Amino acid sequence: MGIFKKIEDNDEAFEEFEELEDVEEDVEDEEESKPGVFEANGKKYMIRYTQKRVELYEQGHKPIMAAFVQNGGAFSVDELKWLLAYGLCLEGGPFVSPKRGAEMANNLMNANGYIEIFAAVTDALQRDCGFLFKEPKITPESE
Repeated sequence: MGIFKKIEDNDEAFEEFEELEDVEEDVEDEEESKPGVFEANGKKYMIRYTQKRVELYEQGHKPIMAAFVQNGGAFSVDELKWLLAYGLCLEGGPFVSPKRGAEMANNLMNANGYIEIFAAVTDALQRDCGFLFKEPKITPESE
């Protein structure tokens, strides 16, 4: 069961993406969807992170773990929107630009709610950037 159930019919975020012009709603059935994957205009999108993508996000935003710790294990709505925006990509393909990703993220958050988007983003961060969540291995120094 995927979390991305609906994309607004008038989703302007897709209008100028790549070669697409007239984008119509085309979302997979809930039973066929994988978590964190959705389909629009016949293309599958997913949430994926690389260390480089995290670094790009952190250049203009609060460090991910600082926000996570400061907010008691959550993100503000704006932080979550931008984290999603930086993580959206075509399945097996390139990332969506952060500007278009933010537009798409707004629609996805409105359609699915904070909790489902938070779960999808944190699952993707843990899957793709496990180094963010590793506990430090403290070894005593040799005497």
